Amino acid sequence: MNRISSLRKTGQPLRDLGCLSILVVAVAYYFQNLGGYLVALQKPMVLEIGFAGSLAISLLYDINRNNIRFSLIHATRTAIVFAVGVMVAHYLRDKYLILRDQIASIHELRELWGEDIHSALMNQVVGYGGCFALGMVSMRITIGRAIERGLIAVFVLPQLMPSTCPHCKQLVHH
Repeated sequence: MNRISSLRKTGQPLRDLGCLSILVVAVAYYFQNLGGYLVALQKPMVLEIGFAGSLAISLLYDINRNNIRFSLIHATRTAIVFAVGVMVAHYLRDKYLILRDQIASIHELRELWGEDIHSALMNQVVGYGGCFALGMVSMRITIGRAIERGLIAVFVLPQLMPSTCPHCKQLVHH
């Protein structure tokens, strides 16, 4: 009981609520951008389910039963990475379509590759998964750790940060 009352005095529950609200907004923003990314498809439900499953698996991977606060931080980081990553995927898809149209105009390549490769390249669905994966990976590599550090700095009080035990050198969560 003493620990809970001391946390209320420090404002940590409000910080946790702020982090949770950012998580919810990032997930909503992800799904909004995902709809815009897949708008050119007639029936985008299959890809929406697949891309939503990708987010769900990543969020489940971030859950740590020992420390709920850091699980929330990691889940928020993942949601932000996905929200920004789908915007990057949309940009990459636009560039891919421009490149595809330029390649399609070169008749010598059509003869060199063959009709089956050319028809696969001209398929509307080709490129969605690859651009999505590139967007997610590029954002996780470039901004993932910086977002996590920023979230920890803002939403976790210094006295609640894990420390190293001087005897056994293992992390001790407070």
